[in-house]
Amino acid sequence: MREITNDRFEALVKQVPVKPRFKRELKFRASTERMDPAQWVETELLPIWNRSGNGGMLLIEVDDILYMVPFEASKPSAGTSGRAKPVICDLCFTWQSGGGGGFVTFYPGKGSDDSVSLLCCMDLACSANVRTKTPASLKSRAQLREDLTNDDRAERLHGRLKNFAARLQLEEAN
Repeated sequence: MREITNDRFEALVKQVPVKPRFKRELKFRASTERMDPAQWVETELLPIWNRSGNGGMLLIEVDDILYMVPFEASKPSAGTSGRAKPVICDLCFTWQSGGGGGFVTFYPGKGSDDSVSLLCCMDLACSANVRTKTPASLKSRAQLREDLTNDDRAERLHGRLKNFAARLQLEEAN
C-alpha cells in the first residue's frame, strides 16, 4: 500500500457516504503511528478504528487501486461454556483462538444494498498474519499445518481482497 498521510486520509474519507459523526470518530493517527515506511509496502489492508474500537474504515489496496469500506466488529457470544470458540479468518485464513476472532460487517458501495459479514481477525492485522509477523500467525501455522510460503499466503490474501471488493461493488478512492 502506498503511504497515506493524515491529510490524504481526510480527503479520502470525505468521499465515503457515511454519517458525519462516524467520520469524526475515526482515529487515523492512532491506527498508523506505529507503522514505519517499510511496513506500508507489506500492507494490503489497513483498519482505521473509531474511538470506541468497535468499527471504523478499512482501507484496501488491490492492484494499485485503493478502496475504503466502513465496518463494524463484534465478538461472537461465548455460548453455554463461557469460552469463545476459535475461528479461521475468512480473509487471511489465520486460526484465531477464543477472543482473537469475531464477526466483521462491511457496508457496501453505492451500487449495492447488501452488507457482508465475515469471520475475521478482530484486529484486522491480516497483512501481518500472512507474513507470519504476529503470535497468532505462528500459532495458526502450527494448528492448521499449512506449508504455504509467506508470498503464497500474501497472494491468496490479495485474491480474496480482489473478490471482496468486487462483491461489495466498492468504488475506487482517489
